[in-house]
Amino acid sequence: MADDSVETATTWPLEGSFACGSGFLVTPDCLGQKFRTRTANHELFLTLPVRPDGTEANDLRRTPWTYVLEGDERDACWSDDEWGTVAGAAGETPIYAHIKRCVVHSQVAANDEVEFKAAAQQFGDELAAWWNSVCDWLDILTLQDFASLKRAQRSILNDSVQMWSGDSVGIRKAGISYQIFTGGIHQVEVLDANQLQAAFDLAARGTRPDAEWLFMRDARSLLNAGEYRRAVIDACTAAELAVTSLIDRKFDDDGTTKVERKREFGAHHGLFKLTQLHKKRRAFGKLPTRLVEEVGAPRNKAAHKGASLSRNEAETAIGTAAEVVSIAFPLSSIVPGFPASIIRSSRQLGILPQDEYMHLARGCDFVARAELPSAAGMNGQSAIMLTGRTVRHDDTPSETSS
Repeated sequence: MADDSVETATTWPLEGSFACGSGFLVTPDCLGQKFRTRTANHELFLTLPVRPDGTEANDLRRTPWTYVLEGDERDACWSDDEWGTVAGAAGETPIYAHIKRCVVHSQVAANDEVEFKAAAQQFGDELAAWWNSVCDWLDILTLQDFASLKRAQRSILNDSVQMWSGDSVGIRKAGISYQIFTGGIHQVEVLDANQLQAAFDLAARGTRPDAEWLFMRDARSLLNAGEYRRAVIDACTAAELAVTSLIDRKFDDDGTTKVERKREFGAHHGLFKLTQLHKKRRAFGKLPTRLVEEVGAPRNKAAHKGASLSRNEAETAIGTAAEVVSIAFPLSSIVPGFPASIIRSSRQLGILPQDEYMHLARGCDFVARAELPSAAGMNGQSAIMLTGRTVRHDDTPSETSS
């Protein structure tokens, strides 16, 4: 029997925001939408910023806070707040929007403010893991490029996540800015609400992309960066793994012993011989007829001869390799209705700029998971410089603001 004297933690609402790295692009109808998903242990609502009513400005604003410091306005925003922008001349209907920050709402269990702050940090870790998973899925399902030349996307905790709770009358309390410190122009696909929700749902289920799709993501990122040789190598790796998986499944169906599998795979290295083994064993799936010519051959030129490859060769290799990965790991088995439910008939691209700003929220204690530079001391109200990036409070007007 449970000890009745043990106090049960109460539910504290959690509100906050986080910076989305370099951001992502969405169709205008996504603005202001609230998306429901979950981290590993918490239900999560994510709200995109909005374009203010009755204005021709291109800057986006967050939706009003639920909780604010006493005396503050819930919808007060300043000219230098960077929640995002819309593409299109002032006064025109926007073509797409660049989202830089999102508002989050959730709940955590705590008995007091100290426990809330600890729970908020744990939630921040989960939120960062969830966002990484969202980015992986968006890279695979769409023409995003969060991976950025094979470098894992920055954790949202590198730019700090601001979180707080509040009371029944909407007064903010127990605020915390939680951050982890680690020592141009970009064209990507504009996301719509269905694509966002699909990635959110996959991350909420804890589903991770197959390694073959992650290699395809990296290959596409390398293609965008002009690294055609490396792009083809990653594309071929994805194809080899996919063909191997198809053969392995046939071995499973046939009851092939481990000894025989080892012997067969030992005698069939590389994409060419793997395709021969695939045909010999009559494994599932019809492989592209020019798989070896379009993927294996340029990969061998690049890996064994150090040859330079053209963009056309890389694009062809990536397209053909993606066909093979789709056979072994069809996205339709993960995303119902894919590609019809996710891919638009005409994909819209937009320019995604990069920025180096971080924001901290007023009324929040600052907590870091790494040692701060000696010059980085702060009292919760001042603007400072950390690792070369401007840090200021999200709700505090700059000195130049009127």
